[in-house]
Amino acid sequence: MGAGGMEEYVRAVFKGFDRYASESGKVVLKLLLSVDRAKHSASEAERIVDLAHTHPGVVGIDLSGDPTKGTFSTFLPALLHARSLSLKTTLHAAETPHNHTEFSSMLDFHPDRFGHCCFVNTPNLTRLHQSHIPIELCLTSNILSNSVPSLEHHHFRLHYNPSAEGSVVCISTDDSGVFGSPLSNEYRLVMDGFGLGEREAFELAKRTLGATFLDKSRDGKDWHKIEAKFDAFEKSWDWN
Repeated sequence: MGAGGMEEYVRAVFKGFDRYASESGKVVLKLLLSVDRAKHSASEAERIVDLAHTHPGVVGIDLSGDPTKGTFSTFLPALLHARSLSLKTTLHAAETPHNHTEFSSMLDFHPDRFGHCCFVNTPNLTRLHQSHIPIELCLTSNILSNSVPSLEHHHFRLHYNPSAEGSVVCISTDDSGVFGSPLSNEYRLVMDGFGLGEREAFELAKRTLGATFLDKSRDGKDWHKIEAKFDAFEKSWDWN
């Protein structure tokens, strides 16, 4: 897709956002632009970053795509450029075995969030957990894409540590339409598969707020509005 096509696509997405907001939509909508490591060149990645910078509703850049194609180093200049423009960065990482050197380089870059982290060797795992970089986990997606053989073998347990201050694991869907699993079902899988109670699932969800790319300052209205909803729910729920 050329530069003009990308601009038109982004404008169409924001038009949809505006229509949703005008209809009293309650979900906070922000956009990441994705760099596809299998399809985009380094120069195309730079153009995507520049496009993201021109739209206030775009909060960051996502590096994704076929993990067996392309190299992280190809896109590092664009990601550094994004950071210099105060855009957040999230990387799909460690989706295939034996790619430990690349993941080590990603840890050196220190993105704002990681996705998947299915195959992490011991040295990188230690660095990952010490970094407190949030990790987005998509259970159904990982199972259907054969990254893990079953729920009981999922790496959620490897990364989830509620007692570690600063540790954030985010439960997500990857794409609820493609994988046929809404977010509520992903939380059900976590609770059923790993024995989390209602309170633990709530705290897991609340911590996820810290991994969003919303403005966390005093002026961050969306952040504080969502935080207030968590607090109100906590006070009103009949905890088991």
